[in-house]
Amino acid sequence: MTNQLDKPKKWEDNLSSHLEQRHKSLNKLEAEIGEYKEEVSALRSKLEEARKQAQGTEKIMESLVIIGHVDEAKKEKNTMICQIKAKDEEILKLKFDLNLLKAETCKSTRIMEEMESSLAKENEEIFRMKSYIISLKTEENEVIRIKDEFEKQLAKKNNGCEILEEEIISLRKKVEGMDKFLKSSQALDDMLSD
Repeated sequence: MTNQLDKPKKWEDNLSSHLEQRHKSLNKLEAEIGEYKEEVSALRSKLEEARKQAQGTEKIMESLVIIGHVDEAKKEKNTMICQIKAKDEEILKLKFDLNLLKAETCKSTRIMEEMESSLAKENEEIFRMKSYIISLKTEENEVIRIKDEFEKQLAKKNNGCEILEEEIISLRKKVEGMDKFLKSSQALDDMLSD
């Protein structure tokens, strides 16, 4: 019975440990998402500054006709745009993973609630069984007490029977003695009357 109760308890402990690890993973993912958002925001600010600089640079470059610097700024701008897109993809992937973890957490919580309900029912059944066992033990003690009382009464009756048997034997001997006496008295009366 104890092993049956230990299995759900171990499973519950394992499930709780698993949920804690998942929760830590979620917190870590949320922190990383926050960091990525900050990086994206910083990159967007840089991009905006780069755009402003590019616009300023384009005006200067138009006047100076320095094509090399414009190409370099465009490349940097394209690189930043690619980095932002990559970060956005990472954020989407992390959000997807976060949703999966939330779904698993909900499922695990439901399973844990079902197990707690099942365990509560088992505990109720164990309580009923213990109560029934106590009732049976009480009845057994009462039966043993009654049996002991009957045995005492039987012993008293057996003792009384033995005493009565001894009295009967004693009375038979007296009756036999009286019969002999009566027969001799009869014989004597018969002799005297002849």
